[in-house]
Amino acid sequence: MKIAVFDLETKRNPSDVQGGWNNKKALGISTGVVWVSWEHVPRGRMRMFREDRIADLVSLLEEADVVVSFNGIGVADGDGFDIPLLISQGHNPQINIHCDLIRLCSRSHRNRERRYVGLEELSFATLGRGKSGHGQYAPQLARAKRWDE
Repeated sequence: MKIAVFDLETKRNPSDVQGGWNNKKALGISTGVVWVSWEHVPRGRMRMFREDRIADLVSLLEEADVVVSFNGIGVADGDGFDIPLLISQGHNPQINIHCDLIRLCSRSHRNRERRYVGLEELSFATLGRGKSGHGQYAPQLARAKRWDE
């Protein structure tokens, strides 16, 4: 089974864009990262794509049997981030099966109050450690061409 796990980062901060998070077209994409299970088996391969190569990331998502994201499609249809961001930039990936971790967490029997479970909290609960960075810095890093940070 081919599995792809992906995340996108914006080119602009929501506070710098009229409409903020809701104006995905203006936010743009600075980078996208995808881990694919079928390259460099058995560990898979992490790949990073800059704005001008996002179509290559989309091709990998379409090749996968299962795509995994965190808030890619959201808790309720239409409230996700990554897939609507791709669509706003002219990409419409045809994904076989999409597993959105935020959707799974919100529906968990242990989350009966349906509160938001952030990726940091989920990382600590499952892996025993937090995230290594924060997406809020992506626009500044992209402007400085510091792609690998």
